[in-house]
Order: sequence, then C-alpha cells, then structure tokens
Amino acid sequence: MLKDAGVDDEARKLLADCLRINREVARRRRNIDIIRKKCEGSVSCEENEILLLQSACTHPSNTRYPDASGGNASSTKCDVCGAEGRGAGNA
Repeated sequence: MLKDAGVDDEARKLLADCLRINREVARRRRNIDIIRKKCEGSVSCEENEILLLQSACTHPSNTRYPDASGGNASSTKCDVCGAEGRGAGNA
C-alpha cells in the first residue's frame, strides 16, 4: 500500500506540473497577442506617416527596374523616399 501512495503522489505532482505549465503557456500566449495588437497599431501609424512623406516628395531621382520577362511592366523606385511606381516615369 505504501508503494501505491508513492505512485499517487507522483501522479499528483506530474498533474500539478502539467497544469502549471499549461497556465504559464496560456499566459504567455495572451501576452504575445497583446504585444502584437500594440505593434500592429504602431506599424500602421508609421506606414501612414511614410505614405504622407512619399506624397510630399517630388521624386527627383528614380531607379528604373525593367520587366524581367522582357515585357512592358517595368517599375521605378524613388531614390529619396522609396516610393514605387510603374513605367518609365516618376514613382
């Protein structure tokens, strides 16, 4: 009977450890979700700021990227603000 009590104690300890780990993993996942939501808002705000800056740029210098397939779908990228455009004109 003493041996069975030891097994029960080990089983209870294992179960307690599993529950503790499960709760901690769930808590950490909630933290990750909160952090992602906060970052998404910040990233979105920064992207909007970039768009505003790009719309104010006159795109004085652009790099042209020809269509790799040889077609007419070339693109340009402003060397100042990074705005991307289509064709041979300004970004």
